[in-house]
Amino acid sequence: MTACRRQRCKTRVEYDGLCPKHLTKELDFLYGRLIHTRDPFCMRCGSNDWPECSHHISRERHGTRWDPDNACIHCKECHVYLTYHPNIHVEWIIDFIGQERYEALLDKAYGVRDDTGRRTYPVEPDRPALLEWLRAETGEAA
Repeated sequence: MTACRRQRCKTRVEYDGLCPKHLTKELDFLYGRLIHTRDPFCMRCGSNDWPECSHHISRERHGTRWDPDNACIHCKECHVYLTYHPNIHVEWIIDFIGQERYEALLDKAYGVRDDTGRRTYPVEPDRPALLEWLRAETGEAA
């Protein structure tokens, strides 16, 4: 068994010397860097104060956790406001990325609707391919 390359982690490696937990942390770091580079200020109010990477659909949904359409930069104030006002948040997202892209995010996060209107199980992302893509997009070396 090969252990994770992170200090004091003895968990089995999933990809590139990283265990599943540390691979997720690396993906989160690179994704945050990508979003911060793309959006230099709050996309709702234009502020540069306390920029945060704000996910439209919860990070617990791995199908969209690292999708560039699923996040933008919000200042802390807008991030908190939209978090506690989900209906306004959804309206804002649709205005920001459009109805079609929002529905595509929902399909990736919750699964595609079948003929009965029920959602199928969402597909987990290919984490190794995603890691390589994020490294290429952010210019990070392995």
